[in-house]
Amino acid sequence: MRRCTRRRLLKASAPALAMAAGCSAISPGSNPPTSSDASPTPADGWYIRPDTDPATVPQPLECPDDDFIRAPSHSQTIQWGNTGALTLRVSSLTASTGDEIHITLTNTASEPVDTGNRRKFTLELYTTAGWQPVRGTTHELSLMYTDEAVRHSSGEGFLWNVTLTEDWITYLGKDLEVCPALVSGRYRFVYWGLPQTEQSLAVAFDFQSTL
Repeated sequence: MRRCTRRRLLKASAPALAMAAGCSAISPGSNPPTSSDASPTPADGWYIRPDTDPATVPQPLECPDDDFIRAPSHSQTIQWGNTGALTLRVSSLTASTGDEIHITLTNTASEPVDTGNRRKFTLELYTTAGWQPVRGTTHELSLMYTDEAVRHSSGEGFLWNVTLTEDWITYLGKDLEVCPALVSGRYRFVYWGLPQTEQSLAVAFDFQSTL
């Protein structure tokens, strides 16, 4: 059984966008990914990240709008795929414009585990300047969000269905926009709502723009 508990309202000092945070957790369904140190085999259908270096590493992201503020990455300490009882997996290691990928956060322990809400994620591109968030805003507002505890029973968690277009990725963050347009390269999905606030879970995949 999943329980969502509102603990407190936080205000970050960095300029960013006001975000609403709900308790609409989605179970990954049957056949959840298992905890391991390596990516599952293709037959398992779930992955952590590619084994090779990215074929394309673009230049640092620049938005034509000088008022554009890139969203914070919240990526102090990255754990690839696994941390404690929680696993993060992606359904494919390669995708093109318009493809849909699925990302799951799953509690693999026998006891319930609490996390933050499902909006606590960033999507980042690996550039010559390192990993950079692809989303941001032109509104200089302090980031307001509800700090909620979402309880996941064993085998439960969150499911994100991500269609790889600018409009859809913007929709995932409501008012967070993608700028510039998505380009070919290696992307990572970072979930930063873990119980240990200094850690974040990540998976990665290679994206090919067909535009």
